[in-house]
Amino acid sequence: MGSLALSAESRKALLSGLQSVYDNHRFLDAYRLSAFYWKDSTKIDELSVEEMIFAGRLASRLGGFRLSRYLYRAAREREPDLPPGSLLHSAH
Repeated sequence: MGSLALSAESRKALLSGLQSVYDNHRFLDAYRLSAFYWKDSTKIDELSVEEMIFAGRLASRLGGFRLSRYLYRAAREREPDLPPGSLLHSAH
């Protein structure tokens, strides 16, 4: 079952676990653990702002700079009042 079928609370807990892996500089592990997100069938509209920010940060660490910018723009469009640093730093 993909994460997008999980409850918002479950997805938040999952994202927290992925963030912990990311914070330990294990970027490829974070990508592997979140691989179910990155299917062709995943629509960006189904992701929360937090998931888009995490995905943008992970993409930039793995060399996906265009994807990262796209995800950041989508997060900013959905929530224009995001604090300036929120796209670069985790919100624990």
